[in-house]
Amino acid sequence: MSNEVVKYHNDLNRISMRDWSAEEMNFFFSIVWAIKNQGTKCVKLKRDDLSQLAEYSRKSNLEMKTILKRLGNHMYQMHWYREESKNGRYILEFAPMFTRARFEWTEDLSDMTAFIEVTDEFKYLVIDLSANFTSLELKQFTQLKSTYSKTAYRLLKQFRSKGYREFDLEEFKLLFGIPKSYRATNVQKRVLEPIQKELKDYFLNLEINPVKKRTHGNPII
Repeated sequence: MSNEVVKYHNDLNRISMRDWSAEEMNFFFSIVWAIKNQGTKCVKLKRDDLSQLAEYSRKSNLEMKTILKRLGNHMYQMHWYREESKNGRYILEFAPMFTRARFEWTEDLSDMTAFIEVTDEFKYLVIDLSANFTSLELKQFTQLKSTYSKTAYRLLKQFRSKGYREFDLEEFKLLFGIPKSYRATNVQKRVLEPIQKELKDYFLNLEINPVKKRTHGNPII
C-alpha cells in the first residue's frame, strides 16, 4: 500500500471512539479515505481493497466479518451535531452521519463488498473540505497497535502546526476512552507509556507533561 493521506474536518476528532478496536479504527479511516478520494456520498469497496487500505491480515473471513459487524454498529451510532444561536434561539441539532453501512458477503464468506453512504450533513467533514482539517498518513496510523496511540496520533496531527495539545482531565478521559476504574498509575502504564513508545518516531521530541494543581495532593488537572 502506498502512503495514502486521510483528510477530514477537525470536528470528527471530537467524537470519542471509546469502545472501538484497533482494527475497527483502521477500517473506518480507510473508508474515510475512500469517501474523500472518490468525492462521492456513496462508495463501494471490495474486501481485498479494504483489507489492503487497513493493512488487515485476515486470520479468517469470519473474524473480518465479526469486526465489520461491530464497526457497522458503531457507525450507525455516530451522529453529526451543531450548536448555533440564531434569532434569539439556541439550536442544538443532531443528525446521523451514515445513511447506510452495508457489507455483503458471499455465502461461503470468500468475498465481500462494502457499500457506505453518508448523509448530506457529513459531507463537510470529509468531502467538502476547505479549512480546519486534519491530515494523517494511513500507513502510519494502521501500524499503531494501541487504540490510545491511534487517538493521540490523530489529535496531535490536528495540532502539529501549533506544536502541542492541552487537555483538561475530563476531556482527556472522554476522547481517549479511559475506563473509570483507572487510577493515575493505570493511566501512566496503559495509556501514556504506549503513546510515548509508539509515537516517538512520528513526532520529534515528543513529551507528555501532566499539569498538576497546586493544592493538597497535587492532583492532575
